[in-house]
Amino acid sequence: MAGNEQPIDLMLKSPKQQRAKLTVRLIFESTAQIILREGIDRLTTNRIAEVAGFSVGTLYQYFRNKEAILLAMVSHEKDLMIAELDALFARTEGQTLSERVTALVDFLMQTFYQRRAIRRTIARAIFSQQPLPSLYSVIAAVENHLAALFMASQTDGMRPLTPVAAYVASRGLIGTLRAGILEQSPWAGTEALRAELRRMMMAILSAD
Repeated sequence: MAGNEQPIDLMLKSPKQQRAKLTVRLIFESTAQIILREGIDRLTTNRIAEVAGFSVGTLYQYFRNKEAILLAMVSHEKDLMIAELDALFARTEGQTLSERVTALVDFLMQTFYQRRAIRRTIARAIFSQQPLPSLYSVIAAVENHLAALFMASQTDGMRPLTPVAAYVASRGLIGTLRAGILEQSPWAGTEALRAELRRMMMAILSAD
């Protein structure tokens, strides 16, 4: 971590009661609205509280700054993606390597590119924020989980993976998809990209 930057705590306190959970959800929704309608440069804790309809003091009960809110939003998406990856690998157990790779690539393409446009806009805005050094540890958590799934999931036609091979497979796949969002690539979400990602994964994972 460069300079005197400090790790960002996701939340000052965890919401336990229904009212607290609703408050945090409103903070997330208001943050998303501001990014979409006004741009991330207009995002401040005062503006978030104003859009949410409560005092900025209420916001500060949960988050110390806007960066912590953005990181918490990404962390929430991370938890959802990890759970969905677990379900995907369990659902495709026993299928051929080609079938499992196709299912994985299709799932991640849908997650990154075909879900609501609002998610893509927010993700692009958050990924472009340099003051979020802790963001990369959140992204790495998904990549590490995917690498662990590769290591644990042996399928006919799949070579025994080394940790470095699993690392390359996970980073190559998710990193390419994330770059498509950041760069607003013309290939993002296309069948051509899907085919290349599938070809790359088969080359890394196949025993041939």
